[in-house]
Amino acid sequence: YPEDMFIHTTSPLTGSFMAIIGADLEIKWHITSIDRKGWDFKVNNNNKLTYFQKPPIGSSDPGLWYVMDSNMQEVDTLSFVGYKADNHDIQYVANGGYILQAYAKEQIDIPQTTHIDSARILILQEFDVNHNLIFEWKNSDYMNIENYIDSFNLNANYLNWMHGNSIDIDYDSNIIISNRTMSEAIKFDRLTGEIIWILGGPANDFLFINDIHNGFIGQHDIRRLDNGNLLVFDNGVNLFGETRAARVSEYSIDEMEMTATLVWEYFHPEEY
Repeated sequence: YPEDMFIHTTSPLTGSFMAIIGADLEIKWHITSIDRKGWDFKVNNNNKLTYFQKPPIGSSDPGLWYVMDSNMQEVDTLSFVGYKADNHDIQYVANGGYILQAYAKEQIDIPQTTHIDSARILILQEFDVNHNLIFEWKNSDYMNIENYIDSFNLNANYLNWMHGNSIDIDYDSNIIISNRTMSEAIKFDRLTGEIIWILGGPANDFLFINDIHNGFIGQHDIRRLDNGNLLVFDNGVNLFGETRAARVSEYSIDEMEMTATLVWEYFHPEEY
């Protein structure tokens, strides 16, 4: 694929780097990644480079997103309101605004336990071009945790409900997010916050067709392609001990019939 690759590496042995590598695998630009900078290094939808700076472990710092211009100079910083920003994804929108995500702990009383439960929830915030917060979405406001009861250890006080690792703006301007913990993609209405559908996981709305694995597990980067299909990096490993070879899978989505048909997949030849 004749395009540049944007990478960020972290290693206690060799150090951390941000780099741009050409299609011929020659390094076009690189820098030592200092102060925990470099997470999710990419060209964003506004044709500027974005990446995240993780706060030090144990720090109360909120974490910052950085924006760089074509001269590799930092020109802006972006932050979450009220919570620590998460490093997994940032998406710019057509009007110059942007969407960030964060996690929070929330007390949710479920009848299956006798103690007060605390669950990890996912929060998205959308900002306008002037950094004003214009919309906030919490998954717990629109999703029923009881649909996931069988996936939790109910003896634990902390329920790991959400692990969001990608944000995608769909063709109808609504939002598709990836929740790795429950191996699901969630599409919600960008104006009302209401759930439109869930693909995969315990609350799945779809019938998987032509997929012997019946969907993805522990996935990253659910993206809508120009052809209308969904592309998923299926890690093949989840938090509940299920393990198989990782793959990239492409699904044709019928939102009327609620089917997800596997039309292409790729495994590494050694099935890593």
